[in-house]
Amino acid sequence: MKSSIIKENKRILFIFLPVFVCAIILDLLTKHFTNLNLNLGERKEFIPGFIDFINVHNDGGAWNLFSGSQFFLIVFTFIFLCFFSYFYYKERKRGSLFHLASALIYCGCVGNLIDRIAFGYVRDMIHFEFWPNFPVFNVADICVCVGMTLLVIFYLIILVKDSKRGKQKDEI
Repeated sequence: MKSSIIKENKRILFIFLPVFVCAIILDLLTKHFTNLNLNLGERKEFIPGFIDFINVHNDGGAWNLFSGSQFFLIVFTFIFLCFFSYFYYKERKRGSLFHLASALIYCGCVGNLIDRIAFGYVRDMIHFEFWPNFPVFNVADICVCVGMTLLVIFYLIILVKDSKRGKQKDEI
């Protein structure tokens, strides 16, 4: 019992917290750096033909959904974080991939929530030059997407393992 609690807390301490803190710092630094070095709407090429930086303020959600509905987006994010916190607490005994994915999801939500509360919009700056119609995004957005992808992969791995265990029991 005590060793499982220690193992569980090590994952939180050595995976979740460092990933969350580093990702939040990276998100806030890139947003701050962009505001210091680019005027609103200004574009600078970063990797020619691939990625450029443009200072954009997004008052909506992904793909500018719910534009101008900051209160709704703040409340929705807060409710999501409450539900996800409960889910994380219930699933905290899961493996390292689960903790990594959860830390990234938290970071993305909190990073953009900070912007919404502090500024009334989210500061975006990363743009795919080769894909002009794709929305401008930020590190927090990347964290949410990567975290959700890792969470899906984590649960697919569990499904495969459980299905193999089920087949092994049937064969006995």
